[in-house]
Amino acid sequence: MLSIPHILKFLSKEAELSNEVSLWKEEELSSMSEFIDGYAIQIGEIRLVIIPSTCIDANEIQVPREWVDIPGWQADYYLGLEIDEDNSYIRAFGWTTHRRLKKQAALDAHFHSYFMNSEDIIDDIAVLLLSLEDQIQERAAIDKLPSLSPTFNIESIINKKVGVAMSRLLLPFDKWAAVWANDELRTELYELLKPVNIFALIKGNLESIGNKTWEILDGVINPLELSFEGGILSTRDPITQSIRSEKDKSSEIIKLSDLINQAPNDLSRIETAKNLGTLEQGNQKAIATLIQVFENTEDLDHQLQVINALGDIGIPNQESIINFFTQVINNDEIENQMVKRKTIYSLDKISPRHPIAIAALTQIMYDTEDEFIQIQTAEKLGTIDPGNQEAINTLLEIILDIFNRKSKKANLWKAITSLSKIAPEKAKELGLGIGIAKNIGLTIDNHPCKLEISFFTNELQKKVSILAKLYCKSKLPSGLQFFVLDESGCIYKGYTIDNPLENEHPQAKKVKNIIDREQLLQLSFKATKGDTFSFRITLNSQKIHESFIV
Repeated sequence: MLSIPHILKFLSKEAELSNEVSLWKEEELSSMSEFIDGYAIQIGEIRLVIIPSTCIDANEIQVPREWVDIPGWQADYYLGLEIDEDNSYIRAFGWTTHRRLKKQAALDAHFHSYFMNSEDIIDDIAVLLLSLEDQIQERAAIDKLPSLSPTFNIESIINKKVGVAMSRLLLPFDKWAAVWANDELRTELYELLKPVNIFALIKGNLESIGNKTWEILDGVINPLELSFEGGILSTRDPITQSIRSEKDKSSEIIKLSDLINQAPNDLSRIETAKNLGTLEQGNQKAIATLIQVFENTEDLDHQLQVINALGDIGIPNQESIINFFTQVINNDEIENQMVKRKTIYSLDKISPRHPIAIAALTQIMYDTEDEFIQIQTAEKLGTIDPGNQEAINTLLEIILDIFNRKSKKANLWKAITSLSKIAPEKAKELGLGIGIAKNIGLTIDNHPCKLEISFFTNELQKKVSILAKLYCKSKLPSGLQFFVLDESGCIYKGYTIDNPLENEHPQAKKVKNIIDREQLLQLSFKATKGDTFSFRITLNSQKIHESFIV
């Protein structure tokens, strides 16, 4: 659920939506997430479901049927997010509507999910924001759910061997949906299937401790009296919250120190050391344990957890942690750049502007061949070392290089944004920026439409990149024409809807005919300062003409 606060903040503040933004069924979110991916956000009368993915370069949306085919649970819009927790990076890669899911998506009946690939999802987030602001409903009709038998018993569908998430696949969807839609049954199902808490392992046999028994014991067992006999430490247990309730802090530290020695695996040691270090910031035993785990494991996830934990529990300028981080950064045998970047970020937490971190980030920035990582590293370098000229120059070079390309411009916005963060005056001086030139309200044959024109300037080459979007609340009407014209009035490029230009038309090759485009047409091009251009929108006998000068 890493993305929730960021998405709520973006929609309620940065996107400047006029309707109230709230998390739907917030009180049930933790239990719901055990069964299905995603969460819903209510924006006025419109519902948006967020579908997070940890896959790198995610480009397809997989939506659980619960968000689509259950009355009262379906949304109007579905937004796919790529989540990179290691680099604290969230990318919205595309969205769709309920109508499009029902019409175009592939249904996997076994996994109770809809799949929509990159060719069918919409990647322009600005159009989604317009739809949310305008409260455009996009829900298709769905069937009613069958009624459950009066004698239905929730325990009849339980299979504890498969766990919580897989239990939804054991029933035909219509029957499962009827259970899921019932608030009481859904809650009861989760209570029956949820994992047994680690604190139930009090020297007894785990198999003899059922969930109902655990509910009785939960309030009376002192978690600090546990051993690790018979089980492993769960990362979901609120250890920190429990131990902080104890009055005798020194006694708690001793007990946690003993627990570290009893931990049966690396994950247990990491979690216990983290809690010990949280209770006593800079605790040497916690630090030594974490370092030992890092040195003895080849598990990348465990290594990254150790590095994060050391950055969180260390005291400012703690020598033992700084020395360890320095060894990791300078160790040529560690080839994974993610480990080194995460180490640098953690080093900056306990020793801001440390020369080792600055030098290492600079080296990574120059060594990597991945443009996105280069941009990200330059931004981090400029953040921990404000005014760093090498970081600024690197971003400027990347921006220039992207401007000169004919393709692969995906990182341009990221590079400009990064430069604006670490050197805002330089970005302003060069005219690098993103702005809205003009929003025009249009009505074409009672079809409400908007023409939005965005641009950013490149003072380095005296050019302006322009993106024009024609957006309609309803499906774009057949016969619509959308052209950008040069200063002589000739078509530079454009689109038609179900109305191709005749082949003998002198500018036919510059115009693409669209068979089925629901809400959006967009045109992008470059211009030089002083150029004039215009947009012409035609539908039947109506013509709208808007002229601009760069």
